[in-house]
Amino acid sequence: MFRPFTTIGTNKQVHKCNKYEYVKVFFTVFWILAVVVSRGVYYLLEGGKMADTYGFFSRAMIRLKEGTPPLDSGVAYAYTKNLSTLLRFAGNRIEAVGFYQMVLQILWLILLFAGISLLFGYAAGVAAGSILACSPWLMGTILTVWPGNYYMLHFSLALVLLGYFGYRAGKKGWVANDFGRLCLAGIGFYVGVLCTWNVLGGLLALAIFFILLKGTLFSKREKRVQEKAEAGQKSVGRGTMGWGTQTIVLTEGILIGIFATLMKYTGVSGEAIAGQVKWWFLQIKNPLAQYSEMQIPFIIRLLCAAFAGILCQILFHIIWERQKAGMGSKSLEDGEESPVMTGNGKGWEREMTLQGEDGKYIVTEDGRRIKLLDNPLPGPKKHVHKEMDFDLDFEREKDDFDILIGEDDDFDV
Repeated sequence: MFRPFTTIGTNKQVHKCNKYEYVKVFFTVFWILAVVVSRGVYYLLEGGKMADTYGFFSRAMIRLKEGTPPLDSGVAYAYTKNLSTLLRFAGNRIEAVGFYQMVLQILWLILLFAGISLLFGYAAGVAAGSILACSPWLMGTILTVWPGNYYMLHFSLALVLLGYFGYRAGKKGWVANDFGRLCLAGIGFYVGVLCTWNVLGGLLALAIFFILLKGTLFSKREKRVQEKAEAGQKSVGRGTMGWGTQTIVLTEGILIGIFATLMKYTGVSGEAIAGQVKWWFLQIKNPLAQYSEMQIPFIIRLLCAAFAGILCQILFHIIWERQKAGMGSKSLEDGEESPVMTGNGKGWEREMTLQGEDGKYIVTEDGRRIKLLDNPLPGPKKHVHKEMDFDLDFEREKDDFDILIGEDDDFDV
């Protein structure tokens, strides 16, 4: 009988997959340790050269002592408020801000690595994260008090949430209950806030568009597969949210996040909502006006790292598919079973219906030649008929077994 999960080729494939997972875990841990150690050593060597180029440290100290909110909006307001809370415990020490920015950079690099891996693949996350982590310019931003690292922490966290949403919705489907809608609206709200803070929030909107477009195309392909009754793709289960509903919920969350953030700035600055909307449009019209000598190089490096990561993922996918195809063709030439399993349980049932009782091979619908296995369990031994002749002499008092046998005894041996 043909057993798809006990073949030699399949066992080799499972072993290789586990080996690949172990390599991923080891490399991820090593990568995180390298990021932490490199930033720590750099801060110990250069931590005393902090510069308050844009006055955020001064404004944070003024806000801490006088209690008056700064008359700015966006990420500058959020960062100044955050620094005021930090300096309340650290005192008037700019070195504490440098250490704080070092921790922020370590965290957002790790989160960005995880988010890109969830969205585009592990190779993309490794490439993009490594390019940014190895950049001396990015490491030098620790010594300048500016909101870039603070914003990127929120940006990377939102990217991880979007990556989890894309992974969960693509595999099992997003849950279509009140809690699922609330979580999805919360992700959209967070993205809306980040879009209001800085122009980099537009990249999160592009990530949402990519996830929804990919999910829509995937759902159409699933529908065609179901109509043709083909195995090999997992259909979206019942009780899951459709991609149209997900688009509506995310859009509502983004709009609510933008409106709520502008209303908050209205209370902070004392201007009307119309003035805040005008300020926001001016930010969109000229997004690189503030700390442009820091923001422009940072955006360029971030985009280049992301594109390089996606390109590496595409190349890795091509090489991996060719390697699997080569392994399959080699196993067919050697007369072994194919280690690549196509389809779910129904696909294997269709293949098993094609096998014959006699012969050592079967041919599946897609033309693959699979070797049948012998029964691995020990069966009963074959019966062997034997004749026994003891050649007893009944005339003696005792035979070979020392048994007294008389003329009246009658028994069978």
